[in-house]
Amino acid sequence: MMLRGPHTHSRDRRRRAIGGRERRTSDWQRALLVFTAALALYIATAGGSLSSSDAVVSFNLTQSLVERHSIALSGNILGLEGNRGLDGRYYSQFGLGHSIYGIPFYLAGRFAARVSPRSIGTPDTLPKAAVALGSAVAAAAAVACVWLLAYWLTADRRSSLVAAAGAAIASPLWPYSKFGFSTALTAAVLTATACCCWKSARDRSVAAAAIGGALIGWGWLTRHEMALLIGPFALFLWLEGRRRGTSRLQIGRQMIAFLVTAAIGGALWMAYNVVRFGSPLAVGYVPSFSGVGYVAYLLAPGGSVFIFCPIAVLWVFALFRMWSSSPSTSKGSPISSPPPTSMRPVYWPSLTLRVAATSWRTGRVIRRATSTDDPRASSRPTTNAHPMVRLSWR
Repeated sequence: MMLRGPHTHSRDRRRRAIGGRERRTSDWQRALLVFTAALALYIATAGGSLSSSDAVVSFNLTQSLVERHSIALSGNILGLEGNRGLDGRYYSQFGLGHSIYGIPFYLAGRFAARVSPRSIGTPDTLPKAAVALGSAVAAAAAVACVWLLAYWLTADRRSSLVAAAGAAIASPLWPYSKFGFSTALTAAVLTATACCCWKSARDRSVAAAAIGGALIGWGWLTRHEMALLIGPFALFLWLEGRRRGTSRLQIGRQMIAFLVTAAIGGALWMAYNVVRFGSPLAVGYVPSFSGVGYVAYLLAPGGSVFIFCPIAVLWVFALFRMWSSSPSTSKGSPISSPPPTSMRPVYWPSLTLRVAATSWRTGRVIRRATSTDDPRASSRPTTNAHPMVRLSWR
């Protein structure tokens, strides 16, 4: 029989630590490969310019930040008086985060336009194309995060690759990678936040929680609806931490780190609103939440996710499967799939709130079919918002 002394145990611990670092490095390397593959697909199918008035507004704000060092737009681009600020200038009703994200792409496009041996389109053609390309980068990052999160949850590389491929080519993420608007960036922020929260719960890491909070805070600056998911993510940290036997004190530290860094984004968002419209909650329009959104999201010809993306039918079965599945933990493995109770606080509020806010889809379809007015009218705020909503948001 071979005797094992203290030095042997020490070597074993070092080997396990090295193996854990190698495994984590391998995870990130594979995620980078997934990102590269998704980015190659999105670049190969890119439209080369901005494809919506919303994207044009976001680009104009990016241009204003770079060229004029101002957060004001060049004019009333959407034709909405609600976008007029206290100083009489017009401001974007969309988040500042996406326009800041577009600055490096804008600078690259401007540089390409300057060094190009011949003129291509208008002076804004290449900067617009570069900023639109930023959506492809963000969409590819979201796909990589889907792979990483799926692998951390299941330890199954094949299933994780299927999940990432489904997100890349069988979801609305692919068309949104071409639009040049904030949707792809929002997807990347949310999936990255989910990765950080899972890592925080798994490794009892305060730093991962703080990074996750900073990400969702950036999401708050990008789309103010993202603030609604701060609570669900914090609740996930609590439930998953308790399931893993983490002490209440440690969970409290993780939640505080998450909430404090997220609150920084909220504070910046409120300051941005005060400068523009004089109120911390004023964004330039009145969002509406109603049950009509469920009809629009599921059945409306111009907004149904099942018509736009038929494979979404499988998502319904996946949700029920996740709901009914039991947690599985591999003995000796740090990777285990969470039970439905720990994931519900994240995906059910996300689905419920997002669908309730899509009532504009039905209105847009009806107006297009019955009216020949200015198409920008489809962007105007609805008038059936709850009075308390109208008081809180402008």
